[in-house]
Amino acid sequence: QNVRPQNSVLPLILLLSLLAGFIYVWGTLNFSNLYVLAGFLAVIFFFISFFHIRTGLGLLAIGMLFSPEFMVGNLGLRAITVRLEDVLLPVLLLAWLARVSLRQERRLLTDSPLNLPIFLLLALSVISTVHGVAEGRASPLPATFYIAKTAEFFAIFFLVMNYVQTE
Repeated sequence: QNVRPQNSVLPLILLLSLLAGFIYVWGTLNFSNLYVLAGFLAVIFFFISFFHIRTGLGLLAIGMLFSPEFMVGNLGLRAITVRLEDVLLPVLLLAWLARVSLRQERRLLTDSPLNLPIFLLLALSVISTVHGVAEGRASPLPATFYIAKTAEFFAIFFLVMNYVQTE
């Protein structure tokens, strides 16, 4: 007979193999304990989000509500801060893209009357930022962070729009 593991056992096997991989990386390479822990937690969040997108969205919402800001540098007078959602959102997006592509669920984006205005706003933001940088009126790095933050909020919108099945 063809023996196939049950669906509930497969995530556990993947998680244990990832744990073994992280222990190997931690033991052989000279990464900081914080980086290894953060990477391991990101991979766990990826798998949770891949198998249960609703749980991933809930954890993202909790992270947005309760996460402190961590200062990672300065750009002139402004501090560069990172919050938990700045790390969780790209992982959640990757899990969602992997889920859509592997399960061939549906189209990438759900039709919404806001799709075109959102993409136009992002395109105009990028064009105006490039124009401002070219003329010397804007600094490229802070402007990139502002556009990335705006894109993060729209990514959350699209994630929720694709998850919600009813009106």
